[in-house]
Amino acid sequence: MPDRLQISLDGTFAVLHPDGTAVTVLSRRSQGLLAYLACQPRMRAERAFLADLLWSDRGEEQARASLRQELSVLRRALPEGTLTADRQCVSLDPARIAVTGARGGPDFLQGFDLPSEGFEDWLRHQRQATASPAASPTTPDDPPPARRAPQPRRAPLHRTGRARG
Repeated sequence: MPDRLQISLDGTFAVLHPDGTAVTVLSRRSQGLLAYLACQPRMRAERAFLADLLWSDRGEEQARASLRQELSVLRRALPEGTLTADRQCVSLDPARIAVTGARGGPDFLQGFDLPSEGFEDWLRHQRQATASPAASPTTPDDPPPARRAPQPRRAPLHRTGRARG
């Protein structure tokens, strides 16, 4: 939709303004923050979790300060009202954003990495989410797939094609 900020997670990370121009002033951690939020139900997450996810190599106070700094940069770079944050949570406005590639898979954020163990774990999980050809895409709000009922075991066949018994 042309009136929305476009976030592409399939292949190389990209953010485009509604007019199609690229948002280019984002650090890797800002990109990681946007990618993570874009994949969450209601595009929201708790601040403490985000600080730990993106700065798992730092202490809690330093991680929270770094998150505040990244949020300040993002607010200036994105259209007004796209990103909101309070003392508890950070969120993107789903009505103002269109996301492609949020279901994960092997091409998810291709070539993207951060020096944060927590983020790398999440990234690895997202890339494996639909890597199997038998896996069907789901959204975070979808119920888990139903399991097939176990089938009764059959008696082995003799060479004649009849069951032993």
